[in-house]
Amino acid sequence: MAAPAPEFTDSFVVQTNNYGYFIRIVRQNVIRYCSDRRPNVLPPVLPAEQKVPRLWFHVVLHTATNSLTLAVRIDNLYLVGFKPRDLIGQKGLETVLLGRAQMAAAVDVLARHGPTMASEEQLQGPVDPYELPKSMLVKLVIMVCEGLRFHTVYSTVDRDFNSSAAKITELDGKQVNKWDRISKAILTWAVDPKAVYPELERVGVKDKNDAARIVALVKNETN
Repeated sequence: MAAPAPEFTDSFVVQTNNYGYFIRIVRQNVIRYCSDRRPNVLPPVLPAEQKVPRLWFHVVLHTATNSLTLAVRIDNLYLVGFKPRDLIGQKGLETVLLGRAQMAAAVDVLARHGPTMASEEQLQGPVDPYELPKSMLVKLVIMVCEGLRFHTVYSTVDRDFNSSAAKITELDGKQVNKWDRISKAILTWAVDPKAVYPELERVGVKDKNDAARIVALVKNETN
């Protein structure tokens, strides 16, 4: 049986297209599936996360010599088949080089490894034979997935996309690693604006206004 088709497909020519415009288009397409319109919640709320993703979309990245398709879940904006910690974990994301040249290199490396890079078990193994493609995939996760979820990541990458030394800030990286918590706080602040989250205050998120400035799409954290 053929796999269900993606809900939509957006393409990006890495060497020539505008990154900011591309992310805005993909984000608007995702928002069409954000039907949870809660009062007092400013950013759109993604569909409830499911164990087996029901909705996903494709991002096709083209370089001069290769093309790579990323399948991204609509309910949490992670790559289909990977748990959130498989690729990013708690590492210092501010150390990862980003930008146009890095995206092109990542596409070219990953295109040579085929559509199924590794199983979760292989990624967790003591000796990782996929270290290079895995490190390249992290670049794409930050620039595509985190760029969709965070205004801050999107803005930083968009501003420096043509730089050979583009990176997100240390604060951006800490916020990325707390997206679940920030999302839950956003939903809580909608009904209890005075709720306090010391761990989020330490990463620059004191209230719903800070959160709306930082987060573009909210994970549906109902538990």
